[in-house]
Amino acid sequence: YHPLKQLLNERQESSRLEKININVVAQLIKFLDPWKYVMNEIQLSNSPSLFITLPCIAYLKQQITKSERTMRGGTSFFAKRSLQLLESMFKIEHLHVMGIFLHPNYKQLKYATQIQIIECHNSCRLAIPSSSTSTYSASNDNNEINKPLTKKLKRFLESLMDDITPHKFSRKIFAVPCSSAAVEREFSAAGQLVTQRRSNIKPSTINDILFLRSIENSKRLT
Repeated sequence: YHPLKQLLNERQESSRLEKININVVAQLIKFLDPWKYVMNEIQLSNSPSLFITLPCIAYLKQQITKSERTMRGGTSFFAKRSLQLLESMFKIEHLHVMGIFLHPNYKQLKYATQIQIIECHNSCRLAIPSSSTSTYSASNDNNEINKPLTKKLKRFLESLMDDITPHKFSRKIFAVPCSSAAVEREFSAAGQLVTQRRSNIKPSTINDILFLRSIENSKRLT
């Protein structure tokens, strides 16, 4: 507001600001601060973000409820409408809850309902088998006893590779971003690389350039 006021004073057009209520503007800025914080958190591209979806929505609901008590007049409409949008536009899937459960800082599932907690535990039990050796031993039969040791060892190693450990399962879950912002940025960067003069670049070369670009961006953030 103050830079705009200074600019209009220099142009001798300060009368355009007479109808602006500074208190209303201050309330709206304070109301939008939590939204800005959440947007910066969920649009991360170089680190997992799926586990913060439910905590961010719960945080926004708390901040909106707190702001609704202090906002007066027509500005309270924004708080009520925001709560309605959060309830109608965002749907928490079991994948979000599983991401929270697999994160060490949020594994208590503080913001999840009892039904979501039960479904999350059941999904994790089904996705992660008890052990690799039990799966392999159950698949064996008496006809394999006479097979050479090398073949049995090879099949056993293949079963270990196919088995999903908790570590592999966590990597698969955390590889899913909670928003499409990071993917859209990569497509935008690829569009800047492939032009009319550089239309014959190999896909592998574009992939390498984007990979190096993401590394440089992560260095700047750290």
